[in-house]
Amino acid sequence: FHLKVGNVQKSDDLVYVRYKSESNLLPQRSLSIRPKKILTPFTVDLGKVELKVKELFPLGKNSTYVLDFAVTSKTKKSFPLKEIKTFISKKGSLVKGQKIFFEKETLENLQTCRGRIFFSITNTNELTLVSSFKNKKRRMNLSKRFR
Repeated sequence: FHLKVGNVQKSDDLVYVRYKSESNLLPQRSLSIRPKKILTPFTVDLGKVELKVKELFPLGKNSTYVLDFAVTSKTKKSFPLKEIKTFISKKGSLVKGQKIFFEKETLENLQTCRGRIFFSITNTNELTLVSSFKNKKRRMNLSKRFR
């Protein structure tokens, strides 16, 4: 083979090509790609507070997940966001090592604040979001909300 670079009539260099037949090639291992599970957004009513779950997505290639949500106050009084207890459970027990973060410390009257829960888990089956505020407690099955 002759290698021609640009609009030059002369060849620039010689290229040695070594042919390998298909029988000499090693079999390629097929990549297994996990299908992306999409969470259907839903709302959790906790009386004077409303929790809107937006999405659940993996963070990187390891088994860490992020649950994105927004908290909306329906009351005119402000309160600290640490009064809202929200966590992920699997088969009735708390998922270890989860961290919850809010955009603000306190929620003012009729405002919205974003929050995230980071947690590590190998399998997303049988996940439950448990939320409580004051004396109102709700459990929502996350696994049934995947599309």
